[in-house]
Amino acid sequence: RTLQGLEYLVGYPHGCPEQTMSPALATLRVKQYYESRGKLTDAMNASFKSNMQRAYDQMKAPTGYNAQKIWGTYTEDHQYYGAWAWGQMSSPSLFYTLYPNYVFSELKHDMQESDFDWGVYLNNTTEINLTASTLWLIDQQRADGGWQDWGYISNRYEWTGFMSEKFCGEFEFIETDYAKEQVNASLNKSFEFLESGSYNSQPAKAVAYGIFGLDAIKEHYKENATLGTRADTKMQALLDRLFTLRQGDAATGYYWSDGWYDDSETTALA
Repeated sequence: RTLQGLEYLVGYPHGCPEQTMSPALATLRVKQYYESRGKLTDAMNASFKSNMQRAYDQMKAPTGYNAQKIWGTYTEDHQYYGAWAWGQMSSPSLFYTLYPNYVFSELKHDMQESDFDWGVYLNNTTEINLTASTLWLIDQQRADGGWQDWGYISNRYEWTGFMSEKFCGEFEFIETDYAKEQVNASLNKSFEFLESGSYNSQPAKAVAYGIFGLDAIKEHYKENATLGTRADTKMQALLDRLFTLRQGDAATGYYWSDGWYDDSETTALA
């Protein structure tokens, strides 16, 4: 079933960054699933490698259909430097930059932990530059420490929790001291936003992402006991909130619903 689902995703129309990176992320996770069980085959390996190469070629500068804006006139002082958009000449968006940054960061982790040959190496920063995309994302952070945009994600707690978790997870790949300082400053602001926020009217996904972000920042600053205590206190309150949002019963099963699409994503996050 996992291979059938992957085949469906790979058959997506490969236009926007979401349609490009969703099959790439699925390819990564399916490969990890089969690898952990010692079930990889030569045919799988060739398919996984081909899928990831397709995504990389679609997103790389300067030739990809959605080429990262690190080429031509997109120099470091350009307002779009480091971002991604749907098409080379379009204005970038928060999600279209966050999603490739996240997937390629996850791919780098896999490259460190496995000797699987993906055929792409993510070491040519003239094609894919994760530090540049991270700095562009930081530039979009609001003064109160949160992020806001419309599209695939609209809730500010979801944005900020996801962004915080991603920044912490990719910190080792940030290439300059300046960029690391910017990431830490951003995480400090995110922590204040997530900790001080009121979640009483927030749906389950927003509460879950608040926990994800706080937990990631706590681990990032694990030597800071005071911050850790503050994070634990807030996360416990958010866990209590999740329990109040739970639906169903022990006999038929519990689930969470935000009223959008089906309940599986919200339940999995909660």
